[in-house]
Amino acid sequence: MIKQLVLSALILSSSQSILAGTVSQEEDKLDRFYQAFENRSSELEDIENELFGYDYKLERAQKDLQTAQKELAAAEQEHAKSKRDLAANNSEDNQRAFNLSEHALKMSERGVRTRTRRLERVQESMKELQETQARLQAQVADSQKRIEVQEREVAAAKRMAKIRLAQADKARAEAERRMAEEKRQAEAAKRAAAAMPVIEPPATSQPAVAEVAAAGQNESSATIVEEPVASAVEEDFSDSEKEELSELDKEALEYAQKEVARLEKLLSSSSAGRPTFRYLALEGNKIDAASFEFLGGDQYRVDSVVTKGRQIFEVGRHKFRRTIPASDDGAEYVFIYDAKRLSRPRLVMFKKSLIGDF
Repeated sequence: MIKQLVLSALILSSSQSILAGTVSQEEDKLDRFYQAFENRSSELEDIENELFGYDYKLERAQKDLQTAQKELAAAEQEHAKSKRDLAANNSEDNQRAFNLSEHALKMSERGVRTRTRRLERVQESMKELQETQARLQAQVADSQKRIEVQEREVAAAKRMAKIRLAQADKARAEAERRMAEEKRQAEAAKRAAAAMPVIEPPATSQPAVAEVAAAGQNESSATIVEEPVASAVEEDFSDSEKEELSELDKEALEYAQKEVARLEKLLSSSSAGRPTFRYLALEGNKIDAASFEFLGGDQYRVDSVVTKGRQIFEVGRHKFRRTIPASDDGAEYVFIYDAKRLSRPRLVMFKKSLIGDF
């Protein structure tokens, strides 16, 4: 009975340890969902910033086209007038005026065509950005749902771990009580046996006594020999969860690749320019302060080792809430501060090992 209680306590303790590991796994998974949500939100913010700029481009392109159309209308009127004047009087001055009006008309028509194409390009770019915006908005909404579901999973795992811990503590306490009681009874029996007179057994019974002693010894040994405890195998992620985590890894890689491509394209297509900030530092409640390096094009970079958990990163007067999964604890991250729009800057961050030489 005592051995069974001990074994039950050991198994429950092992199960509790496994459940604690499961809680950690579920919490890390939740943090990765948060990180994916933040990455998508960052992408969405970049698209919204682009659209904010395209609102001005669209307005400017529409006004320029309207101006060009008015100039074309005026050029058509002038050309018609000079044509009538030339028909009425084929003088050298009228011929010169006609030639000039014809040239002006061609230039005005060219201006309308150019500005029409420009407006169409702006509208097409805006359409693509709006489609991307809609896709990212749907992904952000989906990420929020995944976070809500995973938060319930974490809460359920914590409740189960708490129940198992209470069961293990109860079983352990009962085993200790029963073992103490058995020890007390054994000591009482020993004292009673010591108080009894010693009677020499007959010579013929010595082998039997030896057998009894050996049996007692074997029983004692059997009492202290630990039976093999059924090892509880730690439960890994299910196939669906592994697939989900693989998808999260893929998302993190794609996000890093997109941001690197964006940065390289920006730096290759524009001059470096001068830095807006003389000194810019990355700070936070779980990170050591580090200075950014100016890359050009209002882009700044710093690499820093991160600590797990949800935290606040600060750059100047701007604050950014981000999450580092437990699996990335102690990893080196790349931080890119996009200051193209000072009123709406972005902080891009990803694990450095996701990208090769960057």
